[in-house]
Amino acid sequence: MVYEIEKLHSEYAKVLDAYTGLLTIRSFNLLVKAHPVALIPVTVEAYGAECNLEDVADVAIPDDDHFELYPKNEEFLKDIGKAVFDVHPELKMEVASQVQRVDNDSIEQHYLRLEVPYVDKNRRDILLQGVDLCHEDVKAQYEETRLKYTAKLAETLLAMPDVDGDAAKKRFAETLKNHQEIARQTIEDKKQEIEEAYKRYCNKRASSAAATDEEDAALGNDAKSSYQMSEFEEDEETTSSFPMSGFEDDY
Repeated sequence: MVYEIEKLHSEYAKVLDAYTGLLTIRSFNLLVKAHPVALIPVTVEAYGAECNLEDVADVAIPDDDHFELYPKNEEFLKDIGKAVFDVHPELKMEVASQVQRVDNDSIEQHYLRLEVPYVDKNRRDILLQGVDLCHEDVKAQYEETRLKYTAKLAETLLAMPDVDGDAAKKRFAETLKNHQEIARQTIEDKKQEIEEAYKRYCNKRASSAAATDEEDAALGNDAKSSYQMSEFEEDEETTSSFPMSGFEDDY
């Protein structure tokens, strides 16, 4: 295929790549499990500038449910916490500490421990709505790009009557189809991840209820159990303000 069409196709593919990549990032930011991509949007005011999170903190992921952020300078601890809260207010946040040995001295290091909340029914519904919104957005972006580059391709082909226009159009269409399939699979995988997390929540809640019933039976309590699942009830609510209590000046 001639250079002009190759160049146009390369531009087309790059634009689609960008939208597909953005969908992947948005998918990870619908938090079900801890993943480093979810922290990419976090920026922190430090050193007189707006910095990426990795510039001011080291990130660890000890398990699927937690992030740990170790500030490179503890004076930025509170700023890091606020920056994370701005992007992910759903995360439960606490200041933790550990003792490190440096040159035979014991130094206490403070860091942030972030917990991904359970996927209860409310979060499940919100997350699924977010997934559908992401899908609609990327489909609209694909369609806008298709229309734009279809017009550009038609204009280019008019100046090249000897070029096989059908072959060029087919190649552009296949490129779009490939990205649409990637997007479809990304959305399907995310929905499955959300449903599996919700199932784990329900199973854990049922297990706790069964354990409570067994305790009541062992104590000879014939009354119907009216157990209070406080740890789950908290998950039905969304914190609406930055949790300042964990960030006292003396930690």
